Amino acid sequence: LTPTEKQALHHFSLTQKLGIPKGPDDERFLQRKRAFEQRFGYRDRPDLIRLFADGYEQFIIRTAERIRRESPDDYRLNLCPNCGQLARTPYARQCRYCFHNWHDQVSAKLRFDGCFRITGRPLFWIVGELVDGLLDPGLFIDFTAFQINLFAEVEGIEFCLKKRHGVAQDLPALGIEINAADEALMRNQLKDSRQLLHLLKNRMA
Repeated sequence: LTPTEKQALHHFSLTQKLGIPKGPDDERFLQRKRAFEQRFGYRDRPDLIRLFADGYEQFIIRTAERIRRESPDDYRLNLCPNCGQLARTPYARQCRYCFHNWHDQVSAKLRFDGCFRITGRPLFWIVGELVDGLLDPGLFIDFTAFQINLFAEVEGIEFCLKKRHGVAQDLPALGIEINAADEALMRNQLKDSRQLLHLLKNRMA
């Protein structure tokens, strides 16, 4: 979302909670409005309210169309691999239309151990311990377990030497190509994590 769209959504939510005055002398409404001003910095913003002139749903549709048009790489849909219909949420693994279930399409599991980027090289590297399965370029890492709506294709596999508990180990490093915003989110979400990353046979987004 753009800063204006974020402000508009926040303002719309507060306006809905604030409600509508029963009249010009509605003292309870005025008290509630003063409390919103002190707590949330709320103030009347006709410029933001105008964005919802056609209703909340149309605002969401226009915003989605703008993202798809201006940032196609950031516009990801979780589609059923069987019928192609849109899943209920970005993290769903069962279709609400044909009831196809794709929870089991995992080729490998990697326990996350770290990540890094080498200056001058295009790929971002995910390091971890292979727990199950086989690694192959072309698999997709599913980051949705970390609340990141991202399925990144493995474009390279290398090994790096890491010491754990005083013992040197060769751990696989999976190279993926992501934008700066996703990288920053990933670094924040995966920090101090030892959770499992699932590698899928085919792309789900």
